[in-house]
Amino acid sequence: MMDPGWLILCVALAIECFLVTLLIMPVPSNMVRGAITQWIVSLLSNQTVKYSGFAILVLDAYYFAYTMDAISNPLVHVGILS
Repeated sequence: MMDPGWLILCVALAIECFLVTLLIMPVPSNMVRGAITQWIVSLLSNQTVKYSGFAILVLDAYYFAYTMDAISNPLVHVGILS
């Protein structure tokens, strides 16, 4: 079973990949590109999305620090040394 924090980060990464794909995909006209860009700008200006992004950033920083600690002291995290 996947840790819930990692699941949240994976879903957030999938959403980010989807948004980047929308921004870089070829479109038939500038009007379509403008509509896509305006939709993404309006989505990212929403307060809920901003707070969710900040929460994901904090969660990502926590897992980064935890992983760096585990890499710097691998025997302690395995339980060989105390």
